[in-house]
Amino acid sequence: MTFDDLINIVYMLKLLCEVDRELFFQIVDWNSMCFLSDDDYYFDTQYEMEMEISDRLFAHTAYLYSERRGIGINVYSDPLVEEYFRLAGEYGEANGVSEEENPYFQMAENEMRRNFNFSYSLDWVLKGYAKPKREYQSRLVLIVYIDGCVDVCGVAIGLLRMYRFFQEKVQELKEKRNGKEAAAV
Repeated sequence: MTFDDLINIVYMLKLLCEVDRELFFQIVDWNSMCFLSDDDYYFDTQYEMEMEISDRLFAHTAYLYSERRGIGINVYSDPLVEEYFRLAGEYGEANGVSEEENPYFQMAENEMRRNFNFSYSLDWVLKGYAKPKREYQSRLVLIVYIDGCVDVCGVAIGLLRMYRFFQEKVQELKEKRNGKEAAAV
């Protein structure tokens, strides 16, 4: 393991602890600072740790591979993501703002751009619905072009940052909603 690998692991562990302390203690053996799987197998490389974070951070994940197109499609969704877009939609309705002009929809797009525009071999799509018709309809989609090279560490850090973004903004939206409800009473 190189020094850069170690620093990346420490940074990812810090972000994971900030984002989801309970998940951090579920999957990290505090004594050895290694990731544990269900089979008590130690993950001691940066790559394995990144994959573990990516797979376990969001409540719903899916991976699709198209050999014909040469792409891998990674889908991530969570009740937190759904709540963000639902609250953002409520904010838009209360302020007479369409989804296209809603600052919270735009903030999420900008945050995705900031976290995932680092490789020519990686594209992303953010699907957010104020009134979803099915569970996990609001989601992040990462498209990896197999011909290129994508920094998995960058993806894991981007996912952690996106999760933290949704946590902070959900709290902000709830406070705005509660402030308006209190003012109306």
